[in-house]
Amino acid sequence: MAGIVERIRNIVSANIGAMLDKAEDPEKMLREFLRQAQAGRGEVRDELVDARAELIILERQKRASDEQAQKWGRRAEEAVRAADDELAKQSLRRQKSFEEATAQWAGQIEGQQQSVDNLEAASRQLAERINEAEIKLSSLISRHKAALTTVRVEKVLQGVGEATSAINEFERLEARIDKEEAKAQALAEMSAESVEEKFRALEGGGEDAEIEARLRELKQQMAGAPESTEEAVS
Repeated sequence: MAGIVERIRNIVSANIGAMLDKAEDPEKMLREFLRQAQAGRGEVRDELVDARAELIILERQKRASDEQAQKWGRRAEEAVRAADDELAKQSLRRQKSFEEATAQWAGQIEGQQQSVDNLEAASRQLAERINEAEIKLSSLISRHKAALTTVRVEKVLQGVGEATSAINEFERLEARIDKEEAKAQALAEMSAESVEEKFRALEGGGEDAEIEARLRELKQQMAGAPESTEEAVS
């Protein structure tokens, strides 16, 4: 009994919050606490059954002793009415003996009732601690699941972020290529225009050279042979 009471006292007085703060594995610690509390409650229940049974027996013995005291009291009255003082005295002695026994039973009942009350209080306290631990365990498990879900979501988002970054890098590369292609096209167009201008210049310059040559030739002809030139002109 003493060992059970000590274990129950330790369980009831335990600070679950402080235990959780110090525990490396809070969920495991809570499950172990629940196991001990439920085992203790089972022991308290067994003790409570025995204590109540003992209380019932004590109450029965007290009632029986009280009934005997009353019976011998009635017999003492009968002996007095029969003028048998000696029988009356013997009956009174028996009555007194049973009254003393009844008082002793009453004292034992009081002590036993206190034990029953203490065990019932311990059972209620254990039930409260078990309920508290179950709530904390349920909350802890929910928080753990939520944390795992958050980690998975963050990993997914991180993957999406990495994919988005890769896409953005690809788009930047594509834009740079587009720009380089545009520059190459612009240079090509500018080069084509330059060549075209040169061709036009050459074409224009060739015509002028031919005219200049014809002019010199004409002047030479006119200066060297005026008559033949006139005839050639006619």
